[in-house]
Amino acid sequence: MLQPSRTPRVDIVVAVTLLALAGLVWWESRRIAPPFFDPLGSAAFPRAAAILISALATVVLIRAAMGLRLGVRPPTIPYRPRPDLAIGVVLLAVLYVGAMDLKVLGFPWATMIFVFLSGAALGGFDRRIMAYSAAIAVALGGGCTYLLRDVFYIDLPF
Repeated sequence: MLQPSRTPRVDIVVAVTLLALAGLVWWESRRIAPPFFDPLGSAAFPRAAAILISALATVVLIRAAMGLRLGVRPPTIPYRPRPDLAIGVVLLAVLYVGAMDLKVLGFPWATMIFVFLSGAALGGFDRRIMAYSAAIAVALGGGCTYLLRDVFYIDLPF
C-alpha cells in the first residue's frame, strides 16, 4: 500500500502519463482517413477524448503539485479490499458486451441495465444510491444512444 506522503508523487506520474497518452491520441488522429458522410470529421471523437483526458489530467497534476508543495498528507481512511465486488463488476461488463453480441439486448437497454447494476453494487445497494444510479443509467443509455447514432453516425446493436 502507498504511503500517504508519496501519493502526490504518484498522482503526478499518472497525470503526466495520461497527458502523454492524450498527446499520442491527438498525434495519431491525423492519420484517420477523411470522412465521407460525417459532418464533424473522422477524428472528432478521438480528439475530443484527448482534450477531455488532457483537461482532467491537468487538474490532477495541479492538485498533486499543490499538495506536494504544501506538504499535504491525504487522510487515512479505513479501507477493506473487496475482490468479490471487483470480480462482479468485471462479470457485469462481460455480460453487457455478451448481451449485445448475442442480440439479447440492444445498446440502450444493455447500457441502462449495466450502469444501474454496477452503480448499485458499488454503492452497497443503498436505496438512495440506487435512485441516483437509475437516473444516471437512463441519462447515459439514452444520451449515448442519441450521441453515437445521430451525431457520430455509428451503427449500434438494435
